[in-house]
Amino acid sequence: MLNQAKLYLQLARPHQYVKNGFVWLPIFFGVKLGDLWALEQTLIAFVAFCLAAGGVYVLNDLKDIQEDRRHPYKKNRPLARIAAAGLGSFLAVLKLFGPENANYLSFPLEGYTLALDFKIQNRLFPFLNELDRIVLDHGGRLYLTKDVRMSREVFQKGYPRGEQFTQIREHYHLNEKFNSVQSKRLGV
Repeated sequence: MLNQAKLYLQLARPHQYVKNGFVWLPIFFGVKLGDLWALEQTLIAFVAFCLAAGGVYVLNDLKDIQEDRRHPYKKNRPLARIAAAGLGSFLAVLKLFGPENANYLSFPLEGYTLALDFKIQNRLFPFLNELDRIVLDHGGRLYLTKDVRMSREVFQKGYPRGEQFTQIREHYHLNEKFNSVQSKRLGV
């Protein structure tokens, strides 16, 4: 639903992972750079430390949400923003994607995506509009398959190759034969 790659990467604080680089020191000082097994094991340890550190940062943010909401800088952290809205998500899925592919309307971008499911209520939609802006500000996009409310502007900014897709549809007159409420709303 939401692709907030940079924002949710910020949540896990990868700039702090430099400290985990200390697991590589035995490889260098032990002159084991040619030992593939030692390199593999060290890489596994490094990734495990990074994942654990990222998880601890997320748990810490969850624990400190109330305090962070009042802090001048921390109030802009992802969980603090969501908590400030008072709209809890009953489901959250964090995924890591590889490189973007060349398809015009492909959703995955390299980085993280966070899917959130909120209960539908009147105050939800203005909040989702705010989240849309955050996603776009961080170079992300919304997931078309789950979309029921994305604006044309959000679509165009999130899917810059969407215009090429639209041109192909128009060239072959597919826009006259195959369309939906969503395609009409988004101008596809």
